[in-house]
Amino acid sequence: RGGEKRLIGNRTEAKLMVEAGVEPIWTALSADERRKLVDDLLEYEQEDKLSKRLVKRWGVSPSLAKQIATISLESTRLSFSLTAIQRMLPSLREGKSVQKAKMDAYPEQAGADQPWDLLPPLHPNAVWKEHCSGGRPYNGIEVRNPAVERSLSEVRKVVNAIIRRWGKPEVVRLELARDLKKPRQERADATARMRNQEKWREEARAKMVREGFSGVAERNTRADVEKVLLWEECGGVCPYTGKPISFEDLFGQSPRFEVEHIIPYSLCLEDGFANKTLCEISENRNRKRRMSPYDAYHGTDQWDAILKRVQHFKGPTASKKLRLFQSAKNGEEIFGDFTQRQLNDTRYASRLASDYVGLLFGGKVDLTSRQRIFVSAGGATAIVRRKLGIEGILGGGEKNRKDHRHHAIDALAIALTGPKEVQAIARASADAVARGEAAHRIKLDAPWPEFATDAKRVVDGIVVSHRVDRRLSGPIHQETTYGRPIRGLDGHVKDESLRHQRYRLETLAAADVEDIVDGAVRDAVRAKLAALGQTEPKIAFKGDANLPILKRGDGREVPIRRVRLKVRKTLATVGDGPRKRYVAPGSNHHMAVIERKGANGSRTRELEVVTTLEAYRRKSAGEAIVQSDLGPDRRLLMTIRSGEAVMLRLSDSEVPCVVSSVSDGLVELKTHTDARAATEIRKAGVDGGRLKLTTRGFLNALVGKIVISELGACRSSND
Repeated sequence: RGGEKRLIGNRTEAKLMVEAGVEPIWTALSADERRKLVDDLLEYEQEDKLSKRLVKRWGVSPSLAKQIATISLESTRLSFSLTAIQRMLPSLREGKSVQKAKMDAYPEQAGADQPWDLLPPLHPNAVWKEHCSGGRPYNGIEVRNPAVERSLSEVRKVVNAIIRRWGKPEVVRLELARDLKKPRQERADATARMRNQEKWREEARAKMVREGFSGVAERNTRADVEKVLLWEECGGVCPYTGKPISFEDLFGQSPRFEVEHIIPYSLCLEDGFANKTLCEISENRNRKRRMSPYDAYHGTDQWDAILKRVQHFKGPTASKKLRLFQSAKNGEEIFGDFTQRQLNDTRYASRLASDYVGLLFGGKVDLTSRQRIFVSAGGATAIVRRKLGIEGILGGGEKNRKDHRHHAIDALAIALTGPKEVQAIARASADAVARGEAAHRIKLDAPWPEFATDAKRVVDGIVVSHRVDRRLSGPIHQETTYGRPIRGLDGHVKDESLRHQRYRLETLAAADVEDIVDGAVRDAVRAKLAALGQTEPKIAFKGDANLPILKRGDGREVPIRRVRLKVRKTLATVGDGPRKRYVAPGSNHHMAVIERKGANGSRTRELEVVTTLEAYRRKSAGEAIVQSDLGPDRRLLMTIRSGEAVMLRLSDSEVPCVVSSVSDGLVELKTHTDARAATEIRKAGVDGGRLKLTTRGFLNALVGKIVISELGACRSSND
């Protein structure tokens, strides 16, 4: 069915009989004994102990036992236990589908396999089971990873919203981030690598300009930037021929070198940077052609020289490329089998998501044996995205990860990438190489002529929905504790906000010098700055070489490393009696937008910030965290938290924005499409898209608070 041309048989038996040579022993064993032998092979991890077991339990000769112990059985597992398989076999032998056989074997579970109209919750509670399940058995999905659990919860919201709006889909195609299984630090490292790659690409464009190819840099295509990065990696030398490569050879009127796939694209469909290098055009077309380096050059006089040149590659993918050059299996031990990766991705997050969404159909394969859920990896969808001209519709000619809408473009490509499309890409690649063309120049036909234009129009109109965390959580105050308020000579506190605080000298700004408490220290710092011809302590006192010196009364000279400054802090108190401490509030819980009625009937709006510390205090005192009873002249209009969406009037147009933070009388926001981290937005500044408003400016621009549904619909929300 579906063009399948091969049937995977009993791989365990094949390995033992063909590779290990145990056919005489194997054929003499009963089915039960064969299973026990396989259990031994899987259970023992050390070859010497397995060999002893084979000799003692199964009567195998020592030499044959050692040979069997080196065999590696397949790593995949079935979804059913041996007991379940034995109970299902009678129905399967009658020609029934797996789902029907499962229902026959376990009739008490039959109701659980019936399709759901909507995705049920991951962890159903007693109320849901009683009122929403229709009496069907369902115990939820077992998820042990918090990041995956949260992603599946979001999947449920989106999928159910789609079904309510358009009905249940015919098929579902998924491509999930496999990084979800990784710890937070590994995911952070992956993000840092992406940022470094962006930096390298910017440096590559700058190098084009320095080399006199500013026109190419302005063209700013992915392929041109990639050429520069590959040129730097190989040190400007063709790894196959050893000939030097100039920029004229890459970007001139008659290029002599081109990008080529180390493992032919038609064999692995890996179009990433790790499978590419530079090669002289004539060498690539006439000699290497549709072969791996191993197949094309191994055993020739060029082979050792090629490997030596690849060993001198520089960059994060250098070691991987050396292994690809040395690979005798067309890179399968590095990339894995393509069909397996693309069509049978069973990694943790993808498997759980496909199982979960499969509840809509009674399983990934429904009761009629029709496959409804397809999971693909990123390689093929990236090709579809580029070849259909939709990768650069957010600007820049490449995938724009700084815009949340790139996920919608990915989803569009995923929807157009099924098993048939994957095979079509492979065939088109092979045909392109056969015609003497580069494999990456294959063409894909768009679903209709105006597809790219229509896609851009729809993506431009998307309003991005953001997940809001409304839990009362977070630090209630900052870690630093402060001293008591400064008292005057008369013993009274004149300013509750004035405190002394220690700072390292190299962290001070120029204006901080005048706020140094100790006069002698202040004079010493001033004098040293003047002697160094500097005004910035951050520059002058970096390191210990130029520290100012304070002369003591006993003649000692003490270097000044830390100073006390007069600072103004809005502080709160925690604890009582001897445990009373002065602290700066931590994060803010919410902003209250309040309407005040004036004596003459006028109405004005004001913003009141409630800290997390105050929110915890209200909760512990049994008060409402959001207080709506504000007196006769004040009325609560709405509350706004970080992560919630508001509509702002900016430059005579209304723009959905997301609140990032509120502090020191300033409100920071970002547009609903902005996917950059807060630190990156701040670094970019106002011209780079940062929205930083005073509380008054925010209230003047505020149209209202909005809620953006999972499908991007906006509605007012004055809660």
